[in-house]
Amino acid sequence: MARTRNYTVECAKVAATVKQDVLAVYAGASMSFEVQGWSIAQDNISAFDNLAYRIVLLPATVTAGSGGSTPSAQPVLPSDAAATVTAHANDTTQATTGGTARVLYSGAVNIQNGELVLLPPDLRFVCAPSQAIVLSLDDAPANSTTISATMFIGEQH
Repeated sequence: MARTRNYTVECAKVAATVKQDVLAVYAGASMSFEVQGWSIAQDNISAFDNLAYRIVLLPATVTAGSGGSTPSAQPVLPSDAAATVTAHANDTTQATTGGTARVLYSGAVNIQNGELVLLPPDLRFVCAPSQAIVLSLDDAPANSTTISATMFIGEQH
């Protein structure tokens, strides 16, 4: 029986002034993963803003974004092996796909209050090998905003 290994991918206290991929998780060539949930919030409370964001599946010929950082997925259980996924955070040049991008979720968050979304098992988003899932801000924030976000993922081993 396969076991799910759970990981978090996060960015912390990053200035967001333009549209960007807040978090992007890229599946390797041989293993899929599921998105179990995510959180997004503001770390500075000096500015009020509602931010529209989307969770987007990039299905084929994915080109990673650039301009941000490459955080490592962290295992929830300390004894678990390293994740096979790779991740990007705060890419101001957004990831692209040679296929048709599929919007899996569209939402808006009062960034001062933040948001935590945990998906029930039957509604989790699955990313097949060589695909990617992105938490994307498609419009620039009205004010310079310091954002923290986490994506919760699981790989079947």
